[in-house]
Amino acid sequence: MIMILTQARVKEGTTIYATSISNSWHGSKVLINEVMPEIVEFKARFTSLQINDDVSGESQQLTQMTQGSSLMSEQEKFLYKAAVKSISEINALKEDATIVTIGIIGNFVVGKSGWYYLSCSNCFKKSESNIAYRCSCGTYNENLIPRYKLEAKVYHGKDSANFIFWDRDCTCLIGKSALKLRDLMIECGEDDPKIFPEPLDDTLARTLAYRAKYQVAYNSISVSKVSDDAEFIKVLKEQMCCNEVIRYLTIHEMNDYFLLTCVFPACISN
Repeated sequence: MIMILTQARVKEGTTIYATSISNSWHGSKVLINEVMPEIVEFKARFTSLQINDDVSGESQQLTQMTQGSSLMSEQEKFLYKAAVKSISEINALKEDATIVTIGIIGNFVVGKSGWYYLSCSNCFKKSESNIAYRCSCGTYNENLIPRYKLEAKVYHGKDSANFIFWDRDCTCLIGKSALKLRDLMIECGEDDPKIFPEPLDDTLARTLAYRAKYQVAYNSISVSKVSDDAEFIKVLKEQMCCNEVIRYLTIHEMNDYFLLTCVFPACISN
């Protein structure tokens, strides 16, 4: 059997990522020189649907296809150019990597600046002053904007690591902007950013999927996207379990090879 794939994207493998092939929107085509019963059966299903060739029918098909593609593309974007790894594997990394993992947010880590920082109203850069100033992006700021920066310990099984969460994802998880939450604190007579208000607890004890950047130099994991999709989390769990099995088998195969070649070399020669 000969198979030809056109208009596809191929990403070469590295020490971290395996070689991968993905479709290029609706441009990709697969050409096969043999009749396959599975394909014939699949195409026959469209005949049974009795789809009309009129414009409204085509429009409806296009809408359904677009909705399906959009649903898939969200997961594809989440996984794009990232390696699925458990927290134990992330802790063992020796080089920078974009990773996708799952875990439960256990507790907050109180840093130097607390749970938010003051920033430019335009570019999210941290302000070095508490008064009006002109940011390097050119924006003049009379009022500084508080934005989330939460450091939390995330657990998966017996392993854990510190993750840094930024403004966009925190706003979605908590349901309030950092500005609104800080104003509520001030109304209660508290303005210390190292005092963590109760609404932040809504992020705790939740199993989530994380897309993040691991940097060896800073030993930090910076989260760029979060998902609470139960089905997606289930898929990631299964993949992580497969990775663990493969890693376990690989280690034992290497140990067996070592025993044969170094301890019992006569077995190889004979």
